[in-house]
Amino acid sequence: QTARQPGGHPRTWRRRGWKAGLVLGMEGPAHVEPPVKAMSPARRKPPPTLKGPSDNVLLQQRLPMQQLVFTTRCTVATLIMLGAVFIVIGVLCLEWQAESVVTNFVYYDQTLNQASNAPCQSESGVCSFEFEVAKEIPAPVYMYYSLTNFYQNHRRYINSREDRQLRGTFGDEFGDTEKGFPACQLFESYEVGADKVKVFQYPCGLVAKSVFNDTFSLSTAAGDAVPWRKEGIAWTASKGGIFQYKSEAWHREHCYSLGGGDFDHSGFGEELRGFNGTGNVTRSRYDCWHSMGDEELMVWMRPALTKDFWKLHRIMDEPLPAGKYIMSVKMNFPVGSFGGTKGIVLANATPAGTQGAFLGWLSLVVGGASILSALVFVALAIHTGGAVVRPAVFYPPPQPET
Repeated sequence: QTARQPGGHPRTWRRRGWKAGLVLGMEGPAHVEPPVKAMSPARRKPPPTLKGPSDNVLLQQRLPMQQLVFTTRCTVATLIMLGAVFIVIGVLCLEWQAESVVTNFVYYDQTLNQASNAPCQSESGVCSFEFEVAKEIPAPVYMYYSLTNFYQNHRRYINSREDRQLRGTFGDEFGDTEKGFPACQLFESYEVGADKVKVFQYPCGLVAKSVFNDTFSLSTAAGDAVPWRKEGIAWTASKGGIFQYKSEAWHREHCYSLGGGDFDHSGFGEELRGFNGTGNVTRSRYDCWHSMGDEELMVWMRPALTKDFWKLHRIMDEPLPAGKYIMSVKMNFPVGSFGGTKGIVLANATPAGTQGAFLGWLSLVVGGASILSALVFVALAIHTGGAVVRPAVFYPPPQPET
């Protein structure tokens, strides 16, 4: 028996007839396709059709919408309020600036035209000069050193440091004696002995190696020393946070040399005085030339944003009376190679900082501009004779009736 499919192709031996042939022992054909049950056209699935656009409200952007409409009343009130706030801030900054006393003095300036009145004419040795404080500086008094034309924000300069050394997460247990400190790029290590064993700088890098090292002493015109302190010049986040100081036992075990040849200015405590390092390169692989716990180093390694900057050096807990003073400087930091200058700044701190005049005038300008803008909006509203009409938005837009 044959069955004809809807397409017209014959299908030999329907399933029923095939079974009957097996029962009767009839010999079937040599090759028979697998039996397929004929399906009526009414039961067949319709051919797939293209899927239409999704009706999702998010995809079709039909979500509820809120639109802010800045009316004349709201805009004028906001501008007047902001103007009043900025004017108050500006007045406070100028008042605080009036209480600030700043004495700025350049003691070394090697410019190209040599037109400088700086008292120190050499980059080495000890230089003493007299300067005057015109007005008493209230306590606490902050002493800064200033540098100009020093690009501490240069990309290659900032990257020449090893943060693992700063955090204290380095040593033999981290494999540093094998892989070294490639992030430092410069002043990473030097070789010792015939075997050329590497001794690593601690701290390494150009930032640490170029630390400002001029030393100062301040006295009155009568010769009395003015007391000041170094403790507290670094940020709290730097001490015990970003900068971790290794223990005394670690230094005595791992420092090939210590102090960098000038222990008094290396920042190490008295507990390590007299210890110059083990001198045994097989046991100690670090040149501990400067203490990581020195707050002067912490201040220096916080890069300045501009090429001219101040950095905090000392703090005086007593007011500094008006009068003449003598500053003695041991010149160690060279600036002639890049045409820079060195100076000192004595100032007290206010809530607006030591240079709050700019912030005060800027706030007054912004506040005045806000109030002026409010008056312009009021004039426009009076001229147009009406308030802003709230717009009506419909989506999807209404379709015209057919």
